[in-house]
Amino acid sequence: RQHYPWYVFMNDTVAQGDSLLWNPLEGCGMPFFALWRSRCLSPFSLPFHFFDAETGLKVSAFLKLLAAGICGFLAGRRLGFAPALALFIGLSFQLSASMFHWLSSPLSDTLPWLPLLLIFVDRLALGRIHYWPFGALVLALMLLGGEPEAVGGILIVTVFFIIARNLLGRRGYVQLFASLSTYAIAAAIAA
Repeated sequence: RQHYPWYVFMNDTVAQGDSLLWNPLEGCGMPFFALWRSRCLSPFSLPFHFFDAETGLKVSAFLKLLAAGICGFLAGRRLGFAPALALFIGLSFQLSASMFHWLSSPLSDTLPWLPLLLIFVDRLALGRIHYWPFGALVLALMLLGGEPEAVGGILIVTVFFIIARNLLGRRGYVQLFASLSTYAIAAAIAA
C-alpha cells in the first residue's frame, strides 16, 4: 500500500512517454523525481521501465535477492572463507528478514550492497585507502536505494568500526585520521 503505487506510477509514466521529473497532478505538484523514496534512479527500479508493473515487481525482487546473494558471497570470499561457507553467507544474507520480508520497501534497495561496504570499511581500517573509488560507488548505490536513514545509521556504525579497528590494532592516530578522512571523502563523492 505504501511503495507499490510509486512503482505503478513510474511504470505508467514511462509507458505513456511522460516525464518522471514533474507531473502537476501527482503529489500536489511536487516533483516525483525529487522524492528520495521514489527510487527513480535505483538499479532495481529499471525493470519498471521495461516491463508492466506486475512483471517489473517480480523481476525487481529477483534482482534484489540475486544482488544480495552475490554480494554476500563475494564478501565471504574476500574475508577468506572457504567457498562453501561463503555460499552459506550469501544465501543467509539473501534470505534474511531485512531482504526477503521487505522486498517492496526502500530498505531492500539499499541493503544488497551492505556486504561490499563492509569489505571497503575493513580495507580502510587496515590502511588501504586506495580503495576509496570502490567505496564511493557502493555508497552511491546504497543512497540511490531511497532509504537515507538506513545509510546514515550504517555510516555511523562503520565509523565506529574504523575507530575500534584502528585503536585495537594500535595503528596510530595518523592512520586513523587517514582512514576516517578517506571514508568522509568517499561518502561526500557518493552523495
